[in-house]
Amino acid sequence: MTNEELILHLLNEMKVDIGHVKSEMTNLKTDIGNMKNDISGLKSDVTDLKSDVSCLKSDVTNIKEDTAITRSAVNALGEWADHVAVVTAVTYPVKKAE
Repeated sequence: MTNEELILHLLNEMKVDIGHVKSEMTNLKTDIGNMKNDISGLKSDVTDLKSDVSCLKSDVTNIKEDTAITRSAVNALGEWADHVAVVTAVTYPVKKAE
């Protein structure tokens, strides 16, 4: 094989290798695009979850407030029953709400 033939052979191999590199770069670009889409979807999911957590926190706060009101009402009824028991001389087994 002459030097010229060797150089042409090496150039052809390099062209084939460059073709493989270009193909792999295209695949990488596609993968990067897919990952960007996945990240965008995850960001959207996180935003939705944050909104859901915020709603849940609000619900828990409301439940705590309702529980405090109910507990207070139960305790007030218990005190009322104690007063009625004193007036009527009849005792009622009343347990205070905690």
